[in-house]
Amino acid sequence: RYMPNHNRHVGPLSGTLYIPSLQAEINIIDLVIQKNRRYESTTFKQANSIIATFSSTNCINIADRSMDYIFTDPPFGANIMYSELNFIWEAWLKVFTNNKTEAIINKVQGKNLPEYQELMEQCFKEYYRVLKPGRWMTVEFNNSKNSIWNCIQEAIMRAGFVVSNIMVLDKKKGTTKQLSYTNTT
Repeated sequence: RYMPNHNRHVGPLSGTLYIPSLQAEINIIDLVIQKNRRYESTTFKQANSIIATFSSTNCINIADRSMDYIFTDPPFGANIMYSELNFIWEAWLKVFTNNKTEAIINKVQGKNLPEYQELMEQCFKEYYRVLKPGRWMTVEFNNSKNSIWNCIQEAIMRAGFVVSNIMVLDKKKGTTKQLSYTNTT
């Protein structure tokens, strides 16, 4: 779905499920061949990294003080309903997200600001546990509500971290949501 804007070209609206009236089928065999060619031409450098799919509230598979650096981009409070956006795909696959530890503010799930902060604090405590002493964590966060930003900062400090620097990234160009909705950053 493309949001109209007279000032610039705008791309798909993220976080929105749009089912078009006209659909175009993609030849899956051609797509696989193209993806395979792209993959074969990619070179990978060996690195010690972890890619995992588990809740950050319980990083049981990661040893204490084993990480050199953490970059995290936590959920934005009530801005995006992550598990709900996956519902159609999950229903099709018959595999559903256990959203008990999904750190969002969501009335249907019974999660308000205190529950969000508690879940974020659990995540940051796990980050603190697995991070080597004297090492760093970067938290990239994007929400314009002071209450949400304050929750994140408090959760970080309660977990044991010391906030050493806060920077604002001004991208100079608004996103589709920033141009279309109030209270977005």
